[in-house]
Amino acid sequence: MGLATLSLAFSLHTLAQSDNLELGAPGTADKVIDREGYALGYKTAWKTARWVTYRLTDDEVLNQVARRSEEFAPDPQIAGGPQLEDYRGSGYDRGHLAPAADMKWSQRAMTECFYLSNMVPQDRENNGGIWNEIENTVRGFACAEGSVFVATGPITPERPVLSVGKGRVAVPTELWKVVYDETPPQKMIGFIVPNRNVKGKPKDYACSVAEVERKTGLRFFPKLTGGDSLKRSFDASAWDWSKSQRRRVAAAPRAAQTATASKVSDSYFAGIREEYRAGGAMPVGRRKAAPVCDKWPDTGWWLSTNSMKRHNRKCENYRKTRGYPCRKDEGSPCGKCGG
Repeated sequence: MGLATLSLAFSLHTLAQSDNLELGAPGTADKVIDREGYALGYKTAWKTARWVTYRLTDDEVLNQVARRSEEFAPDPQIAGGPQLEDYRGSGYDRGHLAPAADMKWSQRAMTECFYLSNMVPQDRENNGGIWNEIENTVRGFACAEGSVFVATGPITPERPVLSVGKGRVAVPTELWKVVYDETPPQKMIGFIVPNRNVKGKPKDYACSVAEVERKTGLRFFPKLTGGDSLKRSFDASAWDWSKSQRRRVAAAPRAAQTATASKVSDSYFAGIREEYRAGGAMPVGRRKAAPVCDKWPDTGWWLSTNSMKRHNRKCENYRKTRGYPCRKDEGSPCGKCGG
């Protein structure tokens, strides 16, 4: 296998493992890059991303493997992109679109979020003030709901009025963020913030996602069925604004889960487990497929054998894919529910 073939195979494998674009790209871009922690759509005329998007789970917020990098660097996949010297002496921060604090679950994701393609020239007080508060709020949303999809970007004139550096990196007039809560009952919320020192609380800048679409010309989560009604509706009271980054699990379900799992015989895990599919039998090679749902022991976790992803009870895929009950340490955690 040649080097080019290996490189292509690695790229395809990486893309297959990512869930950043599972709900679709928010809009066109000159270059789309899907990384471990986020995907971005780069706009050459601005020398910044037009949008970034990624899924954020409670496990990712709480699983702090990597420390903040602080190693800003040009994007190796963008020729002629923004450089470090473009920001020097500009008076603007290198403002993250996909925040570093959302990438602490992976050293690679942390490193890649410091590429300059993930930055915009941002007012310093804004970056450390209201925008930081909104980012903390969204992490609180992820912990409260279990899994959210996030998209972020700049609002920049087609012909930017302001730019920094020899590379002419465009200075946005505003910044936006949208959040889709994937766990029932699903909901959406948007934020639009001027790129200057402004006062107030995150809730003061909240709006419908439809309003963000109107101002940006983007279309968020295009693969989501029935998403338009969620975009138009906006109820600030439906969200948890505490910024709490603690896992929210009701005591009763957790106790029930522990008790039920403890009743499953160790012999079940020691033997060759049958593979099931809800709704009907499916040939699965040497494993026996059975349509009878009530035959499944309830361990509290489900392993999808087509992807080897582990799902917990909160997940829409729990006991609904080809697979079998498993322990909490088998397979790799589902990106939606955290396994």
